[in-house]
Amino acid sequence: MRKPISDIDQVLIASNLIVCATQDIGFMTKRSYEFISSRAGFTKHTDRETFIKVYKLPIDLACDILDLRSFNQYENVQPGDLNYEYYMSVRDVYNAIVEGIMSYVSHTERNN
Repeated sequence: MRKPISDIDQVLIASNLIVCATQDIGFMTKRSYEFISSRAGFTKHTDRETFIKVYKLPIDLACDILDLRSFNQYENVQPGDLNYEYYMSVRDVYNAIVEGIMSYVSHTERNN
């Protein structure tokens, strides 16, 4: 049975990936790489450095995160299912990343 992602790890992962997808992908931590490369639609690369080279620009990562949101909601997992709490914590992190990217984009557009 998998443990849910802790509240502090949820914040750290989401915050890091928001920075990576909006400002500088080079800031990606190992934990954030492990999280995002394990999500639906993302290819698991051999390592974090390869992942960063493939994405190159933050906008590339941001677009994929936004485009793949619906595939990372775990709607097929129901209360009482094995690892339900884990998958809901993963969904919450993913949605926090999406919200952070959208907030950044909205803020940037207002300031331009």
